[in-house]
Amino acid sequence: MAALKGEFDESVREPLADKWERLAKEADAQSGRPRHLTVKVPAGPFKYGPEGVVVNLPEYEIDKYEVSNAQYRKFVKWLIQDPHPKATSKKLAMVRHPDGPWAVKEYIPRYFPELSEFAEGLIRSYRDRIQGEAGMDEGREGKDARWFQNDPKAYLEHIERERNRFRALTDAGVTGDDYPVVDVTWYAAYAYAKWLGRKLPSAEQWDKAARGADGRDMPAGRWSSRDAALYNGGNSYEFKEDGFPFLAPVASMVEGASPYGAQHMSGNAWEWIDKPGECRGGSWRRCQGHLSLNCRDGETRPGAEHRYEDSGFRTVSGTP
Repeated sequence: MAALKGEFDESVREPLADKWERLAKEADAQSGRPRHLTVKVPAGPFKYGPEGVVVNLPEYEIDKYEVSNAQYRKFVKWLIQDPHPKATSKKLAMVRHPDGPWAVKEYIPRYFPELSEFAEGLIRSYRDRIQGEAGMDEGREGKDARWFQNDPKAYLEHIERERNRFRALTDAGVTGDDYPVVDVTWYAAYAYAKWLGRKLPSAEQWDKAARGADGRDMPAGRWSSRDAALYNGGNSYEFKEDGFPFLAPVASMVEGASPYGAQHMSGNAWEWIDKPGECRGGSWRRCQGHLSLNCRDGETRPGAEHRYEDSGFRTVSGTP
């Protein structure tokens, strides 16, 4: 889907974006998992946090871009291939955090059409099994299982109401393949990363990838006109300081990259880190003053089970 543009045109986009779009839509021939472009962060000391505490880290690789809708959709399709609760529970058991939910819909962004497809498939699965049987095992869907069995119409209406909450984003065209996935809980981000054989970055890993060894205030070391493409200028949906309504495509910025080449580390979407309920980097809803990497306002969210229309994530090498 073509990006909606305002102040900036397509030349803003990095040449490698074409390569990213091709790779992001390709699946590994054996696993069916998406491929991620990564950047290498070398081993060594760096100045961590606003206080500039010196921390040593080994070498690691971090995603160059935020996880996209196209990439996350691969995970959702794998998860709901068979919507029966027993089948999805087996898959969730492979990737779920020990404290994470068992209800599959909690792992599907509410603007994904797959949410409705899953709900309808769940009901069909129940109807198919109930013929000639006493009923269907709820698996681990809990109260959702009782809901879709007892009143499937009300369940589908609930799902549709959930999806309508994101109609503004969908209508603005920012839910396409090359935009960052949002509306994912910390638990969902953890599960996706584990599915890939990767993990969410630690606070130290995220900070070094964004700030470099010298602990800079902005990823590029300065505030430039191109850095303005990371935010909308406020909480209102009408702000378009970066030329995009809401989010910007994951490969839309060049000059705002970190010293190691990671993009959108400041603004666009908050990014979950490995500590439940904590995120970094600010989002499109933030004003300019809150996009400094030294700003800690808003980095702790109410809980790992909550999701937001401006929160996404990226992954790093290693297993949780």
